[in-house]
Amino acid sequence: MSDAQRILQTQQEAMVERQINELLRREKGPHAFWDTQPVPHRESELAPSISGMRPLENAQTKVIRRDPLPLPPGFEWFTVDVDNQSEMQKLFDLLSEHYVEDTEGMFRFRYSIPFLRWALKPPGYLRAWHVGVRVISTGKYVGFISGVPSTVRTDAQEHRMAEINFLCVHKALRAKRLAPVLISEITRRVNLEGIFQAVYTAGVEIPTPICQARYFHRPA
Repeated sequence: MSDAQRILQTQQEAMVERQINELLRREKGPHAFWDTQPVPHRESELAPSISGMRPLENAQTKVIRRDPLPLPPGFEWFTVDVDNQSEMQKLFDLLSEHYVEDTEGMFRFRYSIPFLRWALKPPGYLRAWHVGVRVISTGKYVGFISGVPSTVRTDAQEHRMAEINFLCVHKALRAKRLAPVLISEITRRVNLEGIFQAVYTAGVEIPTPICQARYFHRPA
């Protein structure tokens, strides 16, 4: 790479970083779901910093719902058996057609079944944290969210957490607000294990980010 190319690349990277920082500085509107959750918010004095991070005290964690949350008529909860090839094929189909994509809908994550099985079965994984929603009459998969146990260190402290991933809702059901129900249900199941903190990633800013990263994917 020539010096001119290096300078151009540096300038482009600086421009992208400025754009990202500008987006993060903009005034954020209300969050219909997250404003009701026990998470820190940008305007809150509890907004975390890496040096001062601590679990939120939440009185609601003392009373944990024992039964799954209600779903719209015609749908049911189920646990995906990651060792069952047929069930994993249905999960692969759901994710490959309806998971994270770019704003133009031209590119979408397409994780293979072996990769999904590897990601969902770390040491100490819990089957109950592989949460699916399907149509009762047909068995069609229309929603999924997962959690795996994780230990996160902040400074000298270690925290038992859940790592939440693969939140996906069928495009035809996006207007039914199924994603917040999936998040609440995985939260309930994690809380039943005595864990009240989680980490997750998102392509948009939601309360409250503790870091940002740029990543690249190779089209296949």
